[in-house]
Amino acid sequence: MKHILSSFFRYIRSNPMNTLIVLFFVIAIAGLIRLHLKTQIDDNWEQFKLEHHCQVIEARGGNNVRTGWICDDGNEYYRWRQQL
Repeated sequence: MKHILSSFFRYIRSNPMNTLIVLFFVIAIAGLIRLHLKTQIDDNWEQFKLEHHCQVIEARGGNNVRTGWICDDGNEYYRWRQQL
């Protein structure tokens, strides 16, 4: 184990630019995974829409790409085509 760690640190010292590039990509991939997990789509939109008597208030884009809804809880919700 000690030999592996010393080899690893020796590689980092001898190749600092490669290490920074790999570190950048690891951080970027971790950020994308976190973003993906944070923005999971709530699949019960249809049920919520019915329970809260939501009405369409606006549609932006030629093919109803972004739709605004006002619901009886007083909040406005926006749904994009890829979420529907």
